[in-house]
Amino acid sequence: GLGATGFVLAHVALLIGGSTPLSTLNPLGGPWSMRSGAIALWTTVLLVVTSVARRRLRLSYERWQQLHGAAAITVVATSVAHVL
Repeated sequence: GLGATGFVLAHVALLIGGSTPLSTLNPLGGPWSMRSGAIALWTTVLLVVTSVARRRLRLSYERWQQLHGAAAITVVATSVAHVL
């Protein structure tokens, strides 16, 4: 999971380092292809943060598992939309 997140962050860094504006990271604006990518990015960040800091965030394992499952489905669906 952390390796995949590294690739996602590298993808974003390469885009931002080029000519892509920071506004493309906004999941509420822009064309659908960019919005779906931004949703996938921020949901991936949510997955990693809640996985690494579950105890500090005081999430029960059961609650974390539900959140993790829903977020994973969201990441996959929005990533496919972004690619297509």
